[in-house]
Amino acid sequence: MPTVTEATQGLAVSFDTFKDLMLTAQEMRKQVQLVDGKWTETQADGSIQMVNLDTRFATGDLNEDGVDDAALLVAESMGGTGVFYSLTVLINNNGVFEQKASAFIDDRPIIHSIEINNGEVVLNVNVHGLNDPMIDPTMKLTKNYRLIENRLVTFRQTQWLQDGQSREINITSPENGSGVSGEVTLVGGMPIAPFENTLLVQVFDEKNTFSFVQSTMVDAADVGLPATFSVTIPLDKFKAGDRVILQLVEVSMADGSNMAIDSVIVIIK
Repeated sequence: MPTVTEATQGLAVSFDTFKDLMLTAQEMRKQVQLVDGKWTETQADGSIQMVNLDTRFATGDLNEDGVDDAALLVAESMGGTGVFYSLTVLINNNGVFEQKASAFIDDRPIIHSIEINNGEVVLNVNVHGLNDPMIDPTMKLTKNYRLIENRLVTFRQTQWLQDGQSREINITSPENGSGVSGEVTLVGGMPIAPFENTLLVQVFDEKNTFSFVQSTMVDAADVGLPATFSVTIPLDKFKAGDRVILQLVEVSMADGSNMAIDSVIVIIK
C-alpha cells in the first residue's frame, strides 16, 4: 500500500487531510490519485470509472501505539449503475498516514455513522438483504472491524430487526486478551436462537491461518427464544505467544451470508 498523506502536527485532522491522497481502490485493484476527493478516468468504450472519498471519516488508535489513525469510506463506480463502498484504514506512522487495509461494505449501502472505539472501527449501515431492491437496502447492521496483520477483520456484527430486537452473539468468557493453553471454552448467549440452534466456530491466527472450523449447537427452549452456548476448542496447533482469534458466526440458511458475529482474541501460554 502507498504512503498517502502527511499529518500536520498540532492541527486537527479534517477531510482536507485526505482529499488529495493516492490510494489503492479496493474493487478496481488499482492505485488512483484523488484530487479534491475525486478521481475519474474515461475507458475505451466511453464508460467512466470514478472513485469518490466520502466526507465522513473517523480517527482513533487502531494499532495500540497511542497515536490516532484514520478510517475512510471510499465509493467506486466502474461505469455502470453500481456504486461500491469500502472501508479503508490508514495508520499514522510518525506523522505520515499509510493505507493498510480495506474491506468491502456493499453496493449502494446507506451509511449511518462511522467511528473508532477501543481499537475498532464501528460502522452503522444498511446493506442489501436477499430480496431487497438495489435502491432500498433494509438490513441494518452494526459492524466492528479490527486491524489484524494488515487485514480488516469483522470482529463483531449485530443485525437490528424492524421490531427493535437484535440478532447478536455475546461471548462472555474468556475475556479478550486472556492467556490460555491446551484448550479454551467459549461461553455466552444470544437474545434470539439461530436457525436449527447452530453456529459456526472459526479459529485462526493473525496470519489468517485457519486451524479449526466446525459447527456447534446452542441451548434454547424454543425457536426464536434466547439461547446459551458453551463450546470447547482445542488449541494444540498453536505455539506459545501466538495471538489466536476465536469466532462464532450465525450464518443465514437462505443465502449463506453472515448474520451475527462475535470474536475474542486469546494469547497462547
